[in-house]
Amino acid sequence: NGLGHVFTSGTRPTGAEVYEGRRIYETDTSMWQSYDGSAWSPIGPVDGALTDWSGSIQVDQGATNIGRSSTLATYSRVGRQVTGMFRVVFNAAGTAGQVIKVTLPVAASTSAASNINVIGTAVFYPTVAIINPLIAVIGVTANRMQFIPSDTLGTVYFGTAETIGSTETLTCAFSYEAAS
Repeated sequence: NGLGHVFTSGTRPTGAEVYEGRRIYETDTSMWQSYDGSAWSPIGPVDGALTDWSGSIQVDQGATNIGRSSTLATYSRVGRQVTGMFRVVFNAAGTAGQVIKVTLPVAASTSAASNINVIGTAVFYPTVAIINPLIAVIGVTANRMQFIPSDTLGTVYFGTAETIGSTETLTCAFSYEAAS
């Protein structure tokens, strides 16, 4: 810490020690933080490991947080750019006729969340073994992504004609701008 840039997330500089362009390294989060004049913005993690959000991801189809037998969910953040992926294998059923919604690991920017924006691609693999390619979008519901079948014209969101069942899988890769 001889250069004065090593801290923890709880001991970040404050007051006169904070200025636009200031960079620090947080030992407890393995992230660089850069101050943009009003808030700290993370870069990282920088230790090579992606951030795991499998414990907080929620997949809803009418009911809250459909049960899963397996979940892999990771993301990385550089400044306001969030890039990630998830794979869930369900062990419970959703609600017929309801769209499928998935929480974002980090809140989206107002501009990204106020319009329907494509953020990635997804695949739903049902028990009937017909792969459903999907387009992941945000801006329909705050801080959640939804899916549009890639062969559909218009805005018919995935789930209204498909009910999540046990052993079915949903995977997705995405990238979007974070709120701060």
